[in-house]
Amino acid sequence: MTSVHPDDVRAAVDAALDRADLPPVPPDELPVPDGNVAWALKVVRRSGVADALAEWSTSCTGRKQSEITVEGLLTSMVLLAVEGSPMLLNRVEAMAYRRIGDEYRGRFRTMKPTDTARRRKAAYKNVRDQFLRMCKAVDPSALPKNRRLTWEDLAREAARRSQHVDEAEAYRRLRWITNRLLQASFELLPRSVRRRWRGTIALDGTKVPVLAVGRDIEGVWESTDPDAGWHVRTNDMDVHGVPDGHPPPKRSKSVWAYELTAAIMGWDEPVRGPEVDEDGRTVRPGDRKPHPNLVLGFELHRPSPDPGGQAVSVLEGIRDPSRPISRSDGPLPAKWLVADRGYTSNAKVEDFHRPVRRLGYSLVQDYKHAELGARGDEGVDGAVMVEGHLYCHSMPEWLVNASVDLVAGRIDDTQYRHRIAEREPYLFRRKSALGDDRTRWMCPASGTCPTAMCGFKTKSFERAGRGAPEVQPDAQIVSIGAKPKACAQDSVTVRDDAFEKHRQELRFKSPEWRAVYGMLRNTIEGVNSTYKDGSSVLLEVKSRRRVRGIAAQWLLVLMLVFGENVRRVRRWQQERDEANGDPRKKARSGRRRRKDRARWQAERHRRMLAGLPVAPPPRNPRQQEIARARDREAAALREQFASR
Repeated sequence: MTSVHPDDVRAAVDAALDRADLPPVPPDELPVPDGNVAWALKVVRRSGVADALAEWSTSCTGRKQSEITVEGLLTSMVLLAVEGSPMLLNRVEAMAYRRIGDEYRGRFRTMKPTDTARRRKAAYKNVRDQFLRMCKAVDPSALPKNRRLTWEDLAREAARRSQHVDEAEAYRRLRWITNRLLQASFELLPRSVRRRWRGTIALDGTKVPVLAVGRDIEGVWESTDPDAGWHVRTNDMDVHGVPDGHPPPKRSKSVWAYELTAAIMGWDEPVRGPEVDEDGRTVRPGDRKPHPNLVLGFELHRPSPDPGGQAVSVLEGIRDPSRPISRSDGPLPAKWLVADRGYTSNAKVEDFHRPVRRLGYSLVQDYKHAELGARGDEGVDGAVMVEGHLYCHSMPEWLVNASVDLVAGRIDDTQYRHRIAEREPYLFRRKSALGDDRTRWMCPASGTCPTAMCGFKTKSFERAGRGAPEVQPDAQIVSIGAKPKACAQDSVTVRDDAFEKHRQELRFKSPEWRAVYGMLRNTIEGVNSTYKDGSSVLLEVKSRRRVRGIAAQWLLVLMLVFGENVRRVRRWQQERDEANGDPRKKARSGRRRRKDRARWQAERHRRMLAGLPVAPPPRNPRQQEIARARDREAAALREQFASR
């Protein structure tokens, strides 16, 4: 039997691979153009994140930065995020040491060769040490990671380390880094687009699983990533997390994860399409998008049953006056804010509703079944609070309980819409703001243009328009003769902090409310779906983020969100350019040219009749240059043919 030498086998395999025409370089090792590296470096420098992290990490560890610079590490992570690669440190090492050009590798101190496995391990160690040094400078947690400890040992270790950790300062640094990088992605939009946006925000939370086993439910062992927690989501959106010290419910949806509370840039007005314009042409929905839906702020935290505080922290970061990087941009505006019932119904007024309104946002919210109809404990001076607005106390019961009847199945959606429209004449109208957190509200039967007719106010029968309903005063009030203030005078004063939990600007389930709430809820759910199931971010895939700890996970998620923002801006610009280059624009240009030609012919005829010199319309410099080039080409062709 003939033996085969191993070298011959290896040579045969190499020859087979050559014949298979396989790529010689893996996709994650391909070089990156210098232009892309220059752009990423510009973003990092303009944001100021690299200098701040370098200073914090040096003061935290007492050592100067090693091998790769913080600027080089962040630039490499930005390049990976934009191309949609996983946030793995070995990918960062490949980008920093092999994929970028020599000019930038010299600047980032990554010129060492990595042609052997040992040298690659050394380069990976440099990247890992620098990243962990950055994480330590902004880590708000004193809990040890990557160690399977008992609950008692973990508490003892956390108490020992807590005296060396400034939690408030660490969170301030993390939020500052987040705001600066996300603001840099927002400022990639044209300045005119940024100024047209009025501040509409869609707010929601989603889970971010981690690569770690969760806390032992029945035993005594803690997780290797103790900063995370059990994330639980029920169908009625009542629970986001489990309080400390409580075991998680035995549900299939329970997962050991962080929670990401994100604020999405929403459209101020509903964008409908496709539609037909005045010329009979179909307008695609993409032609009408005023801007892409970007993530403007987020907060990564342990899942909590009361996420209102984290939401307010996100909104405060968006409204921070020092957030804009460009000198021409002022603070970001505030308009509508849409959030699910996990925030609007479960959160306390002092934790969510009051701070949100102080930041300038107007809530557009839904209600639980128990919050529908009239609120018995919410009313003032003859006005009753019904689903966020003040109505006349004599509004018919079948209008007050319209939402309750819909939920109970006693009416269908068409009847419900009619009842919501019939509520409007009974609505109290805003008269004036007194300036000291109080507002005057006018009775629907008062004023020069009342919307209802009331026996307590006889002038309303003369001034009300056609179709205004007649209000039937309460028989008990008529019998005792004690009229409420709203019935005895034209308007009543209501404090702005009254009914804070349920008050909103748009009438509940009105066409305006449906348009704004539906659009923004679809926006946030679409963005969440993209972040979970998309081919680039994949927040549900925990193996794409392998470093444990809240600081490391926060920075990695930040890079993924930044990269998705950049891709969204790029796609939106491409759609806008395609829409601007469609045949309709050419047709409009042709119409303008024909109109200019007709105007010049009329002017030429007038000049000829008046005996004035007739000269062609002057060309602009670009047209003159094109005409001269055309004349030179024609002269060259004539000489060429003449020589033949």
